[in-house]
Amino acid sequence: MIRFRKYALALLATATTAAMAAPAYAGPVSTLYLTNVSSKSLYTVQGDAITGSAPTYCNHCEQPIAVYGDVRTMGNGNGFGGQYNLDLTQTGTTYVQSTSVGLVDGATDGRRNYAVAAGFGGNSSGVYAFDREWGDPTLLFLLDDGARASGITYDPTNSTLWLQATVDTPNGAAGELRNYQMDGRLITSLSDLVGGALAMDYADNTLWVVRGPTQYFDQYSRSGMLLQTTSYAGLVGKNGTGAEFDLAAAVATVPEPGSLLMALTSLAGLLLVNRRRRSRA
Repeated sequence: MIRFRKYALALLATATTAAMAAPAYAGPVSTLYLTNVSSKSLYTVQGDAITGSAPTYCNHCEQPIAVYGDVRTMGNGNGFGGQYNLDLTQTGTTYVQSTSVGLVDGATDGRRNYAVAAGFGGNSSGVYAFDREWGDPTLLFLLDDGARASGITYDPTNSTLWLQATVDTPNGAAGELRNYQMDGRLITSLSDLVGGALAMDYADNTLWVVRGPTQYFDQYSRSGMLLQTTSYAGLVGKNGTGAEFDLAAAVATVPEPGSLLMALTSLAGLLLVNRRRRSRA
């Protein structure tokens, strides 16, 4: 019993320390993969540093991005994209843009890729689904309220899509984070959250919004709480960005704060039961 109690106390202290230390980081927990049209490059950032960069296949055109064990990009207009290893080296595989619409950000669920059309030139903004090679495009749904989408990411916790959207109001343009079912039914809309590209960090299930010309990276909870804002000097002023985390790495992620709280509660309960048993003996 004494040995169990010491082990439980040590585990409780470790979990408590991890829970207290978790919010202290700056920047994303996982590697964030970025496309950038203006610099014809891919980038990776993690924490407070730019961790990698490499040239793209296409000259000023690769923007939508899907990351699942590798990186797959698509052209933002009539261009093309390509496949990269996670270290951003080119594999030699390229993908032809097959929709001829202005795609601005991408995502994947591991089976299909997704991208959003910005809706420029009087066209409606919408969400498209593709196979993993960016072929066989299908229009999933349109944003029929006049909103213009600029970012998209996949949420594996409920198999839905998050969109960063801009809405015209009497007081000017307003930003929203929206969560949609695959058939286009709106689940929730979080107002006053302005940005462009959008990605979910599967290590903590938070949303990262790229704001301005790749100038600010805002981290939000899925309830819309701003958790932090960071910036990378080497990316400031670079336009045309897509963003995504590696969904395939999700199985190796750390538990959410809620999971840590449940673990702490369970350990506390075990210690209490053990103490009561000892007092009755």
